Amino acid sequence: MAMFALLPHEELSFKVDITKVFTLILIHDLCEIYAGDTFAYRTEHKDHEREQEATEKLVALLLPDLEIALLNDWKEFTFGSSPEARSARALDRMQALAQTVMSSGRTWKEQGVTEALSWELNREVLNLDPVVTEIFERLYQRAAEENLWSS
Repeated sequence: MAMFALLPHEELSFKVDITKVFTLILIHDLCEIYAGDTFAYRTEHKDHEREQEATEKLVALLLPDLEIALLNDWKEFTFGSSPEARSARALDRMQALAQTVMSSGRTWKEQGVTEALSWELNREVLNLDPVVTEIFERLYQRAAEENLWSS
């Protein structure tokens, strides 16, 4: 995930604090210690509450100032309330898409994920920046060329 953040960040049409992007990515992934990884295409939406509970449990182990800061970072990522958070959210989706493409679409085929469903899921992040859009489009093109989607 760090490489996904590092490589394109200077190509973006807007400036981001890369250290902040790393922080947001890490707190997002860290909460999965307790919450578990969420399959992005689930139709249930209880994941937000489960991830918030996990984050609160994790940061409660820290000093109060750090607890508050990291909980605020988690909220910033979750709600996309800054350029860094929107960038981190796009990278999170991009990384998941790339992993599935690189694994020959195994998860999509097992879970019945169609190309249309994937486009719908990623719509919020596709127009973040032309560089992000191009990377997504290349991943989608490869997935189509290799027939990786569920029928």
